[in-house]
Amino acid sequence: MISKIPNIIHQSWKDEHIPFDVYKKSWIDSWQICHPDWEKMFWTDAQNTDLVKEYYPDFYDFYASLSPNIKKADFCRFLYMHKYGGIYVDLDFICLKNFSPLLKEYELVLGSTSLDNDYYKIPNAFMASRPGLDFWLKAATDAKNAPPAEQTVEKHAGPFRLQWAFYKYQPEHSIVYEHDLIYPFDWIHFTGWNNGKYFKEDRQQLAQTLQNKSIEEIAAVFPKAYCLTFWTHNW
Repeated sequence: MISKIPNIIHQSWKDEHIPFDVYKKSWIDSWQICHPDWEKMFWTDAQNTDLVKEYYPDFYDFYASLSPNIKKADFCRFLYMHKYGGIYVDLDFICLKNFSPLLKEYELVLGSTSLDNDYYKIPNAFMASRPGLDFWLKAATDAKNAPPAEQTVEKHAGPFRLQWAFYKYQPEHSIVYEHDLIYPFDWIHFTGWNNGKYFKEDRQQLAQTLQNKSIEEIAAVFPKAYCLTFWTHNW
């Protein structure tokens, strides 16, 4: 089956100068290593603004009003998926294997956090979609119309918005893969969330150790995983 999700990888940063002390160049390069024939689209804040102005002018005033800037970046992820499709992935992911087997049957592909995580289940750090999927405009419209209680960073156009939209609209030909395929590290396992309830020192140490390992070495630790994020939480 030929995938409706095009061979494009989207990543973004505020400008062309990625801080490689935070996001290792080897992590970013891993996506092209595992997908040598795929197109890479890198987005800056200026390009995000141009995207909204040119293709989504009805959202421009809303987009321009968003603050802090991470809200603009989150919102534009919906638009990358709608306009171009492909995979969007945060800079702190390392790719471990080619994603084609996970995409070919679906029009929308997301990943889930672990069963321990009762804060939210569907992060917006990884998303894959065919272009033109109306789901993304629905999520964008919900963000635009969000009441004040839903205007925090994580709720306005962030992971909660994506999760709420997915459950609300239940898009056809979609899947949310279990955490061991997309998110084998869950941020709650090494951030001390809920006063340490989920804190696991061994996971934190493992994450620190793996940051300097090769694709092959990390893949040996997580043989089912297609990628892994180190959850830098750098806005």
